[in-house]
Amino acid sequence: MVSMNGGRRRVGRPKTSSFARRPARAVYRQPVRVVTRSWYKAGMAPRRLLIHISRSEHRVLDPDDVYYLRARGGETEVRLRSRTPFVDVRPIGEVAPLFGPFGFVRIHREHAVNIGRVRLLRLQADGRDWELKLEPPVNKVLAIARDRLARLRAALGEYGG
Repeated sequence: MVSMNGGRRRVGRPKTSSFARRPARAVYRQPVRVVTRSWYKAGMAPRRLLIHISRSEHRVLDPDDVYYLRARGGETEVRLRSRTPFVDVRPIGEVAPLFGPFGFVRIHREHAVNIGRVRLLRLQADGRDWELKLEPPVNKVLAIARDRLARLRAALGEYGG
């Protein structure tokens, strides 16, 4: 029998695939990257939020820079360190839940505060109601609704009575 390649045998050379001309045995694998559509499932919640200044303008804020949220009619005032607050065109009922995962607690129907910015909790002069004072430079004193006091204390780390 006559061989086509002149009687030489191919030894030690792997077969090549017809498509890639790479050895058939060698598998070229790249790491598989799993992409989830929801970053909450992956534990990578965003660290910034959008404030809707108007229908056509949005501002990106770091939630840690916000001291408190205040209802102002059908809008929400977002108070930062600066003297001039931002105004979100949405009501506080829509904005406050967005800030919830970042340590914000509703203390009144008009206010939600960043618990990382609370400096003092004290009884008001009447001896029945509570209020809180925020850190400088804001130094704002805000009233706490009676039905929201337990939730605020739990958020600050006090459990029970």
